[in-house]
Amino acid sequence: MIIIEGPDCTGKTTLAKKIGGQYFHCSWDNTWDIETYHRLIAHTAGKLEQIANVPCVVDRLCLSEAVYGARFRGGPSYDTKELMSEIIAAYNPTLILCTADPHEEYSKIKRAEMFDTVDGLAELYQSHVATGKYGKWWTYDYRKQHAEDFIKTINGENNEHDGS
Repeated sequence: MIIIEGPDCTGKTTLAKKIGGQYFHCSWDNTWDIETYHRLIAHTAGKLEQIANVPCVVDRLCLSEAVYGARFRGGPSYDTKELMSEIIAAYNPTLILCTADPHEEYSKIKRAEMFDTVDGLAELYQSHVATGKYGKWWTYDYRKQHAEDFIKTINGENNEHDGS
């Protein structure tokens, strides 16, 4: 399982589609039980890989809930570190943080977004990752790295990347 995180407009969905496999995109709605929703997606993806050998990519999960919850809702709706630890222990996912500066792209988008700004989100993601409580993350910046080369690196086919 691969979990891709990062602010809007940092290349998560584009990278996920290049990686391939079963794709899960997590969203958010204030009427949902987000913890249950995230658990179901994570365990569905994990079991698909374990039982059916179907590669899975999850676009947003615990880290996004921690960041977007803190920035827009007064805090995450569940203990995101606890669920992330559970997912890591059960499935040992590859974790990717998309780090491209989203400001330029966000101002150009023509689709409806849930929030009107991305200010401060990249820094929040990086500060959460820096704690080490969300696992060890690869970083990907589509402006600086070629997607196909990065994918080869995370798959162990290219030894040029240091895992950070």
